[in-house]
Amino acid sequence: MAHGAYVDKKPNKLEEPQATYTAKKPAKVAPVTPTGPHFADLDKVRATNAKLIRVHHKVLQKLAQ
Repeated sequence: MAHGAYVDKKPNKLEEPQATYTAKKPAKVAPVTPTGPHFADLDKVRATNAKLIRVHHKVLQKLAQ
């Protein structure tokens, strides 16, 4: 090999046939009904927090140290 020669280790990409992509259909948007602030059910919040603590117990313990 010549000194300073550049060797491309990746094989050159061959031309690929162009795939035809169809446009995505617009998603249906639910109507927004502003009825004021939304409050979560306290029992659901407590259950979700308990599950998160169970699942991520080791990570939370390491963070607390």
